[in-house]
Amino acid sequence: MLTQRTERYQQLSSDCHESLKAVESLREVPENMKVQDEVYKTLRETFKK
Repeated sequence: MLTQRTERYQQLSSDCHESLKAVESLREVPENMKVQDEVYKTLRETFKK
């Protein structure tokens, strides 16, 4: 027996999947798009002095 929360969760994931659409990947960064700095740092890098 499914609870209302489970049903809602399943509906949300279904809605998300239905709204996805294929897009073409970027070959280069557009001039008006800011490039993120330091997207990923390990914990060791974060506390490194």
